[in-house]
Amino acid sequence: MSYILNIETSTSVCSVSLSFNGELKLFREDNSGMKHAVQLSIFIEELLKQEAIGIKQLDAIAVSSGPGSYTGLRIGLSTAKGLCFSNDIPLITIPSLDIIAYGIKHDSEFSIVDGEFIYPMIDARRMEVYTARFDHMLNRVNEYHALIIEDPDFFESLNNAVVFFGGDGAQKFEHYKSEFPNLRFTRVLSSSKYMCILANEKLIKGQFADLAYSEPFYLKDFVAGKPKSQL
Repeated sequence: MSYILNIETSTSVCSVSLSFNGELKLFREDNSGMKHAVQLSIFIEELLKQEAIGIKQLDAIAVSSGPGSYTGLRIGLSTAKGLCFSNDIPLITIPSLDIIAYGIKHDSEFSIVDGEFIYPMIDARRMEVYTARFDHMLNRVNEYHALIIEDPDFFESLNNAVVFFGGDGAQKFEHYKSEFPNLRFTRVLSSSKYMCILANEKLIKGQFADLAYSEPFYLKDFVAGKPKSQL
């Protein structure tokens, strides 16, 4: 039996959940802006107090590892690493886009079947989003990358299958709905409640991150230039 504290701060949503054996027990989140530095510690304290457990009773702490907001990712990972170091708790890192993809698959109004694809999207500002393509079983089929919104190669690929968008970057594509009737838009945003199963699977397999060397995955190389879409 295992408790995991899950932290998601890769976007403007500050989200913390507590899971037990992979099932969501409690969560707190706020989407009113970048207030992670203030809210994160408060949310963690509230969840542990409500569940009546101490920090040392956690079997692991899981955190979103990026891509996403530079500030949000730094706050989330530094908080998780600090708690893990001081309490001898293993650290689990989960890519931010995997978390959103899980939410699109399991917490949207759609049933996603074989031959359809999932595109979780995080707003990368200006004319870009961070994304990757997942199949209906949540297998990632290309690399995490920065996508230019008007990339013609990407839109050419949309003619081949039904695709599901989610995350705070998806709204940048909504005006294309009339042109591409095979697009489906979900209301799913990044949230720690989608981390429970993913984190528990890593705990069972012993897939822990290195506390000393873990760093956020920023996708800096892609943002600095003009990345070509990876379909």
